[in-house]
Amino acid sequence: MPTQTKTPKNFWLVVTAAGLLILLLALYMIWSAATGTNAEDQAFDERTRNAQQSMEELEAALAADTYGGKTPEETLQLFIGALKKGDINLASKYFTLDTNTQSPDYLTHRKWEEGLRQAQTNNQISEIINDVPKFTLSNRNTGTNQMIEFVITDDKGDVERNITFRLNEQSQVWKIESL
Repeated sequence: MPTQTKTPKNFWLVVTAAGLLILLLALYMIWSAATGTNAEDQAFDERTRNAQQSMEELEAALAADTYGGKTPEETLQLFIGALKKGDINLASKYFTLDTNTQSPDYLTHRKWEEGLRQAQTNNQISEIINDVPKFTLSNRNTGTNQMIEFVITDDKGDVERNITFRLNEQSQVWKIESL
């Protein structure tokens, strides 16, 4: 008859400890996957926070952009009044903010101010002022009721010049989008 050898107590202690270690490691890996602690999830969370912060900055800038009138016509009159006074800085504030995040002029009126200064240098401000009475409300569909276009047409009905207004929904004033 073969003799049985006794397994030492330490052997079962080591096996039990190894089993618990493997179980804890498996639970940690499951928890880690479920809570998204890997690098991809962290990068995604960072991009989400950045996008949310950018959206909040944009909304705050639009809410603070209060230069304009309750109607497109009122904004146009304010704009022309500023041009008549020679206040290019004020006149530029009646335009929409630059919302291109890639632009160095992001959330400013700088491109409009530079354009008006160029028009002033080229003696074109009086031409803009003189054209205002010629503008009539366009019957072309702009696709939205937050956008209105005024045009100057020739004898054939073709558009010679246009000016487009957009409602700034954050501050509830009409802004010049293009001229």
